[in-house]
Amino acid sequence: MKRVKKKRTAYIVCARNLAILAVLSSSAALSACGSVSEAGKEVKTEMKTEMSTEAETEAKSAEEMGERTGESELFGEMSGSAASQQEPFGVELEAKNVTSEGMTLVCRQSDELASEELSGQLQTGTPYFLEKKGADGWIALDPVQDFGWQDIALLIPEGETVEWEIDWSKSYGTLPEGQYRIGKEIMEFRAPGDYDTVMCYAEFVIEK
Repeated sequence: MKRVKKKRTAYIVCARNLAILAVLSSSAALSACGSVSEAGKEVKTEMKTEMSTEAETEAKSAEEMGERTGESELFGEMSGSAASQQEPFGVELEAKNVTSEGMTLVCRQSDELASEELSGQLQTGTPYFLEKKGADGWIALDPVQDFGWQDIALLIPEGETVEWEIDWSKSYGTLPEGQYRIGKEIMEFRAPGDYDTVMCYAEFVIEK
């Protein structure tokens, strides 16, 4: 009987020990879970920080790229402005042998000066106009009398140079000293009703 009682006591003690161990194990498990959770929070925080840093880096890169694109666009605009000095028809006018009553107008055509390929025959007429440079820009001169223009076409061969003698003594009279320019309309003729025009200028100076 004593043995049996002793055995029961031993069993109870073992049961209690097991219960205590179970509680301790649960606490340890909870602590471990808590540690894992805390570690998870730290990992999430670190991941969030890294993601935020990456997002900020990407945003900064995008902003810098946008600025570079803006600079490129600005540079492109500046380049386009320089390129706009090219004429669509590749025509360049030059004044020589200038006097107060006339000049020799030189007209050159070059594909290197053209901003696009020609698709027709270049030509012009006898009309022209004169402008004088003032403080506010170019001012058109008024003819001193009506002047009839000859209705003829002056051809401009591709890749060649032609010259026209200009006498404005009857239309504009004798010009005083100053800075002037002559303007002529150049036409690219393809067919009746199918043509393009552009205005070309040549600057010159009349001295005493």
